[in-house]
Amino acid sequence: MTLLDLLRKESTVPLRPLLLHTGVSGLANALLLFLINASTEATIAGRSNSQYLLLFVVAMVLFVVTKRAILERSSVIIEAALKQVRLRIVNKIRYSNLLTIEQKGDSVIYNRLTQEVGTVSKSSQMIINGLQSAVLFVFSMLYVLTISVLAFVIILVGVLIAAYVYERKRQQIVTTLQESSREDIRFYEALNHVLKGFKESKLNHRRSASIFAALRRIADECMNLRIRASRNEAVNFVFSQIFFYTLIGVIVFVLPVFGLSGNEADPAAGNGAIVKISSSVLFIMGPISAMIGIIPMLSIVNLSVGNIYRLEDEISASMEPEAQQRYADYALSGDESVPVMAFDQEIRLSNIRFHYDNASGDTFQLGPLSELVVRRGEILFIEGGNGSGKSTLMKVLTGLYLRTDEGQIAVDGVPVTDHNYQGYRELFATVFTDFHLTTRLYGQSVVDERRIHQLLQQLGMTGKTGLNGDAFTSINLSTGQRKRLALLVALLEDKPVLVLDELAADQDPEFKKYFYTTLLPELKAQGRTIIAVTHDDRYFEFCDRKIKMENGLLVSETSSGAH
Repeated sequence: MTLLDLLRKESTVPLRPLLLHTGVSGLANALLLFLINASTEATIAGRSNSQYLLLFVVAMVLFVVTKRAILERSSVIIEAALKQVRLRIVNKIRYSNLLTIEQKGDSVIYNRLTQEVGTVSKSSQMIINGLQSAVLFVFSMLYVLTISVLAFVIILVGVLIAAYVYERKRQQIVTTLQESSREDIRFYEALNHVLKGFKESKLNHRRSASIFAALRRIADECMNLRIRASRNEAVNFVFSQIFFYTLIGVIVFVLPVFGLSGNEADPAAGNGAIVKISSSVLFIMGPISAMIGIIPMLSIVNLSVGNIYRLEDEISASMEPEAQQRYADYALSGDESVPVMAFDQEIRLSNIRFHYDNASGDTFQLGPLSELVVRRGEILFIEGGNGSGKSTLMKVLTGLYLRTDEGQIAVDGVPVTDHNYQGYRELFATVFTDFHLTTRLYGQSVVDERRIHQLLQQLGMTGKTGLNGDAFTSINLSTGQRKRLALLVALLEDKPVLVLDELAADQDPEFKKYFYTTLLPELKAQGRTIIAVTHDDRYFEFCDRKIKMENGLLVSETSSGAH
């Protein structure tokens, strides 16, 4: 995909006026060259050049007006196109599946939707200027053709040879820039270790130094790649300057040897033609430099555009059929409503087996689980060591991991399929260990301030944070307090099933006791189904059942007899 593909595919603004302005601007610029040469010729011949003044002013005004229109319109077209493709990709991410996003990684997505988009945005107007320079070059060459066919051929052949040599070198630059883009992603990943692993590194200087050393190696590689690309660009630039001066030398010193610089027969006219051609070459040096300058820039932009669309293609390929249909419906109507599955008795997982490759390349398998039943209105505890499969089970159970290798999920006997998966997901409100807390209460059509204040008091958060409209006054809290606030948000969703992954961890003993002995029974009395991942065996009596996971398998199930 290229910048032109981006404009054709995404632009909602007609491109024809932009192309028209570009052509008129180039023509006006070339007309200025003609008028300058004609006026100079008249002055040398002792004639008045006043007749060219009005035309010069008209051409200048026309150039300024069209140039401004080009810059303004191109900015509108490109920024609107980038906004559209960026929002579309983010929207597709919403309809994608969790495993794809986890495997793709935050660094790649951030890079594509910020740095790559920024590259296209910053470079686009310079490319538009280069295209306008190309139009000017064409009209200027037509003017040279009216003076001397031989000069036209010499200049054109010289430009083509220079462009060929420049293009050969540019391929090396493109390869280097692609390597640099990959190193940028590695740099973001290493920087993520510094930011998200700040606490661990602060307590271990050797770890901190090792991470920084790795980041510095990546930074050095990024620097070396960019220096190599810049060096090649510098060689190309110097080559372009040598080409121009050589071209002038050929016109001034070689062309007169042929004794004819145009169709004029006398030497004076021939010398005049040499002056016109030389001034034409000097006039188009800027446009040719601009044209040559946009070649590496266009390569960078096309690379960025390709990366952006490649991300979109990968995200699109990961969307389940139901999500693709809902995405299409949303694009047409903007309707986000989803019918929720009825859940009155049980959720049953039968013969479930699911596997995926983790970040280290190892394969983790959940199951086979012959049968797991979650009953309406019960409290179910899940325990197991690290890597036992608890979190994976929660993601399969809640429908975040969609396509199991084997087995089926059913709600009250109704199978969960590609066509009702989102309606199934709508049954669950969750607080995972890697929960994300937002300041605003997104998705709450009506904010019940009274209920929120009641929940803040109930969760021991009064005075820690408050409500201002539809937003919390602060989420800069301790880990345990942030978990409680995430629980508050989950409770506001009023879903029939509440999934809590190690929520009691990081809580003080007083709240932990309240959570197990009072809050969970109250939620059960309200008709909610509670699924809690926990290690707190001393509170086992407050659940209805407890299951234990080991190595992706359900190894035991125990009923506690709680009421």
